[in-house]
Amino acid sequence: FDAETRAAALNLETLVAQSAIELALVDEMLAIQTNQLAWLESMAANSREKLKDPMANASEPLRIESEVAQERQRIDSNVRDRLRIARQLNILLGRATDSDWPNLRLPDSAALTPSLAEELSRLYQVNPMLQALLNTAEAAKSDIEVSRRERSPIFSLGVESSVYSGGDFRQATVGAKMTLPWFNNSVYRANVDRAVQQQEAAEREVESLARRFRGEAVAAHTQAENAARQAGTFSKEVIPRTELASKSTENAWISSKASILEVLDARRQLLNARLEERRFVATHGAALETLRSIAPPQSKP
Repeated sequence: FDAETRAAALNLETLVAQSAIELALVDEMLAIQTNQLAWLESMAANSREKLKDPMANASEPLRIESEVAQERQRIDSNVRDRLRIARQLNILLGRATDSDWPNLRLPDSAALTPSLAEELSRLYQVNPMLQALLNTAEAAKSDIEVSRRERSPIFSLGVESSVYSGGDFRQATVGAKMTLPWFNNSVYRANVDRAVQQQEAAEREVESLARRFRGEAVAAHTQAENAARQAGTFSKEVIPRTELASKSTENAWISSKASILEVLDARRQLLNARLEERRFVATHGAALETLRSIAPPQSKP
């Protein structure tokens, strides 16, 4: 029962942590998209200013305003999505459904991923479900020993004494008794066989569950490692270069050396790179929470 309670608590903790990570991701996406919307509105104002030139392209403001409308719609969709996640998190925590949540933030970069070998080596010691099954197997092993002892002869000694009313000790009788269980040998053997089968079944269940947990731990660890590396690549290489490309294209548009479509495409690539980097950081955190639910930290005494 304690193991099931601990497992249920770990599952709830994981769901809460992953929901909080998801909420933080949406908050950061909204911040990035709000920045994009402000840039688009600024570009729309610049394009209208450029219309004062008779040679300017009259379609450019319309094109940018279309992008503004789409970005507002995406922000509105994410605002509703944030409300959904916040409500689900409140339900998990037993709070009022519409309780407010402040803006949350993800780490600036993915945290260190723990060693897979170390996590797997701790599995039998810290996973509550495996601990429960190991206890069951140990109890079955004890039942085997008890059943085997029942098959052995039982010796007992008894002493009877007679004391007269005057208090004088007059007589004592010593008796010995031996119980021979061989006549019920089939019953005792059946008890032993049943206990052995229970132990073997428990041990097979332990191995089966351990294989499942090891597979899930490997999958979560691999996902965390991949997400961390991709987040690092986007942060250190993709985003800086995309920012330079976007700024260069925007400057070229100001001097009429690039079209508005090229500017919007370059900026869209920058937006996507920033969003992807945040998604990878969130994926890394969620994977670590899955790994923690399989091999939780050792509780302090």
